Amino acid sequence: MPLHGRGLSVAAAGRPAPPARLAPRPARAVAFAPMSLRFKTLDAISHGPKPPNEDAHGATATAAWVIDGATGVSLGPDILAPSGAAWLAGTLSDVLHAESDPGRTLHDLLASAERAVSHRFAAAIDPGLAIDAPDLPTGCLGLAVIEQRRLELAVIGDVSLMHRRSDRSLSVLSDHGVDAFGERTMEAMRKALRERPDEDPWPLLRLQIRENRRMANQPGGYSVVHPTLAWAHRVTRARAEVSEGDVLLLASDGFFRLVDHFGMHNPDDLIDASLEVGLSTLVERLRAAEIDDRRGERAPRVKVHDDATAVLLRVETDNTN
Repeated sequence: MPLHGRGLSVAAAGRPAPPARLAPRPARAVAFAPMSLRFKTLDAISHGPKPPNEDAHGATATAAWVIDGATGVSLGPDILAPSGAAWLAGTLSDVLHAESDPGRTLHDLLASAERAVSHRFAAAIDPGLAIDAPDLPTGCLGLAVIEQRRLELAVIGDVSLMHRRSDRSLSVLSDHGVDAFGERTMEAMRKALRERPDEDPWPLLRLQIRENRRMANQPGGYSVVHPTLAWAHRVTRARAEVSEGDVLLLASDGFFRLVDHFGMHNPDDLIDASLEVGLSTLVERLRAAEIDDRRGERAPRVKVHDDATAVLLRVETDNTN
């Protein structure tokens, strides 16, 4: 009797079974997360011609900033030591250092900074002190943040952020809202010098600047970091793709005099010069130009010198992850 007639397989009858046909296994897609990016600080400087220096700067792996403080134009003594502007710039810089963790968005960082500065200011002053609006210190801020592989930029007040990509294309972010108010001050100075050439123009200028300060963060006015008025929503923002090798130069208006006052550089070759000779050498050249033009004939300005602050950065791959 045939064995397979009892339900046994051919193999059981002594013949090998054909090899099983296995369905091909689909290839598994392997996802590679893009490498994160970080800032590398190449150079930084903050030079004040006389104490106290009312600028500040700082950088972490994913955030960098410059701050230019402006002292209140008080008719009496300053409300904070060593000056209101130095206090504000230093406090804001400390807050940004503490708050700028990797992964923190620009929006959140600005909101936290506004709250912290306001709270610290309230704790620092005498609550019974009567303060007029022009007596308050204000500040300008330029802030760059890497969010994943995007560059988020924010400026408020007279600072400049220069971003040169690896293909050498260049963008510059500035806030020109204060320009018209600065021109009012310059016109007041020119008038004072014409009409009273032998007198100190400051008493007249102070009155005009106090009127300017009343317009800080007001409708029709200009935008600044402020210890009592909301400001984070007033920043000028920009977003850009960023890649390894990009270079950023953050500059206060005092440092940017090399471009807009003395015409010694344009933004592109200012980055080249910063890389080649360093920020300290550029400030030395600026100070020499200011001294040569002490009377402001070549570069009209209210102050012979101003605090000059800059941070030079390169974007690189973050190998710490």
